[in-house]
Amino acid sequence: MYLTTKDTYPFYFHVPIIRSQIRIFVYMESILIHPESAEQLKAVKAVLKVLKVPFESQAAAVPSHVSQSIEESIKQYKEGKTISLDEFKKKHFSPK
Repeated sequence: MYLTTKDTYPFYFHVPIIRSQIRIFVYMESILIHPESAEQLKAVKAVLKVLKVPFESQAAAVPSHVSQSIEESIKQYKEGKTISLDEFKKKHFSPK
């Protein structure tokens, strides 16, 4: 037999009753938050600190091959090696 209560927010307790012993399993979940601005990030961190919720902050890293490609594109732009959108469409999307 299991006792389950959802009144103990934020945890759900599933209590199996086995031979007069009670075991409590606490199931916690993590959330991943995607703030759209520095202000939102600052506000979320402030709320978590006030509620004394432990959290980890991680910077989103761009893979090295992506940053190399971006650097190469910026270099090409500065050298004037650009094409129009129409030229790009003809080059990459025209039927061959």
